[in-house]
Amino acid sequence: MNRRLVTALIAGLSLLLITPSTFAQSTPSPTTVGISAGLKDSPNTFTVPGTVSLPIWLTDQFVLAPELGFISRENGQDALSVGADGRFFFRQGRVAPYAGPGLRILNIEPPGPADGDSDLVLSGFGGAEYFLANGFSFSVEGRLEILTGDNTVVTTAGVVRATVYF
Repeated sequence: MNRRLVTALIAGLSLLLITPSTFAQSTPSPTTVGISAGLKDSPNTFTVPGTVSLPIWLTDQFVLAPELGFISRENGQDALSVGADGRFFFRQGRVAPYAGPGLRILNIEPPGPADGDSDLVLSGFGGAEYFLANGFSFSVEGRLEILTGDNTVVTTAGVVRATVYF
């Protein structure tokens, strides 16, 4: 596992343990919108490690989170990811576990004159969101992803995300 992800997980778990419960809130009410920044670590080199999403609470237990990710690698290969996650929360409270499906279109532009490649990424995930303070949360999740295209690739990923709600 990548050292950055392990460091981020340890830092996140430390925050969970030292944050006083008096500053915690429960899950947001429906129609609440937020902005999230996430970091993903995966053994698959074609995934996008950094994403921005807009989680929208549609009900007390369901969030739709459109997402956009981009990376430009040193070798000149660019990747753009556009998609959405559906998060079903099992319970409300300071710590809210969830699971759901995700769907993304991943467009990879190789360096040079070669044509780009667009693939479909289907995912299933589970995790928990911890509401640290009014309007701020931190979440950790594990993902199983299937990259379809010229070759089908099945991979796992870990995601750490911070969200601010309005």
